[in-house]
Amino acid sequence: MSRSYKFKAVLNSNKLIRLKKDEIKIEDKNIKFVFDKSQNNIIVYFCISAKDEIEAKRLAEQFLECLCMAILIRTNIVISIESIQLVKKPEISKLGTDTMNNLTISEKVGLRDSIRSITILEKSSIEEIIEFTEKLKNLKNELIKRLLRWYGWALSEGDAVDKFIKLWIAFEIWAQYMRYKSGNKSEKIKMTQALRKICGMNKNEADEMYTIRCTLFHSGKLNKKLREKNSKLENCFVSNIISSLRKSIQN
Repeated sequence: MSRSYKFKAVLNSNKLIRLKKDEIKIEDKNIKFVFDKSQNNIIVYFCISAKDEIEAKRLAEQFLECLCMAILIRTNIVISIESIQLVKKPEISKLGTDTMNNLTISEKVGLRDSIRSITILEKSSIEEIIEFTEKLKNLKNELIKRLLRWYGWALSEGDAVDKFIKLWIAFEIWAQYMRYKSGNKSEKIKMTQALRKICGMNKNEADEMYTIRCTLFHSGKLNKKLREKNSKLENCFVSNIISSLRKSIQN
């Protein structure tokens, strides 16, 4: 028999996300978002149906990972999970307060240091994010989730070399998802064609991008155009890949 378990999660956007109101409820999903002004964090309350506490915690982690991915798709901002707490309601409580069983997240995704404007989330935006969260949870193809993990790690990366490598891995996953990597052509031809069709690069730009990729992956040698290439790849994600990804998830 399944039981309902209530969780509280603290999410950190490095002050890049605010709520339109201090509290936003999605009644039909039994989810509440609260903005903690003192810590500049977003607190999410949600319920999980599970057979026991162990399964509930596992499903809660899966839900939050998909929620963070959905926020990334909607805002292009990486969210870190500070903590998850299982809210336990004692049978007898003199004060009528909840007790918390803290579940620490072993891995935190940081945010890049660049200066960005603050994104304000209204209720309609939260509803869209929850819709994407549900669709991501039900995805059978793991490629999209893997792409979003690598893309999020890339946005969080401060080192130019590691950033390029993570962006490239995310791009390769998208190229594979879109079937650009199928067939008998060489890897260079497949990937340069993907760069030209997906990112709108000309032949010289695509060839240069792939050459930098090979140099970094095989020798680690720095290139003076690396930051420029990182910007081009990130702009490709923002302008083309993420919008196509959203349509793919919605269909």
